[in-house]
Amino acid sequence: MPVTIDRLGPGTLTFGASPNDFSMQVSRCVLIPDHSEEDGIATLGDPDPIDEVTTSWTLEGDAVSDWAQADGFVNWTFDNNLSEQPFEFVPNNAEAVKWTGNVQIRAMEIGGDVSAVITTAFSFPCKGTPVRGAHTPVARAAGKATVTK
Repeated sequence: MPVTIDRLGPGTLTFGASPNDFSMQVSRCVLIPDHSEEDGIATLGDPDPIDEVTTSWTLEGDAVSDWAQADGFVNWTFDNNLSEQPFEFVPNNAEAVKWTGNVQIRAMEIGGDVSAVITTAFSFPCKGTPVRGAHTPVARAAGKATVTK
């Protein structure tokens, strides 16, 4: 099999039923599995069982802070703190895959270093396992993102 290299972006990250698209703020996005292991219970029939493993997931990333924008990502997490929200993560619009699920929103940090472009980390635990699904690829549009100062 030849080497395959996937690239993140341009893609989308949306939350809520509306949905709220915060793709232009997100500079890093990743679904992270956490595998917890416990010793299996030895029985007479199986004195050396394999460990019991459970997997939990977290949607994590970094976003360019936009706390001055009423409808920005930072304020949205503040307003929706601890609520359960559906999400859709499309790593690359030109590819045919997406992940969906539900996460618990956690408020992000507000503020940062003076006179610097501030990025803020987010970490939202998933309820259950995210679902890998089909995404209809779209051609990349010409143009660049706009930065407002």
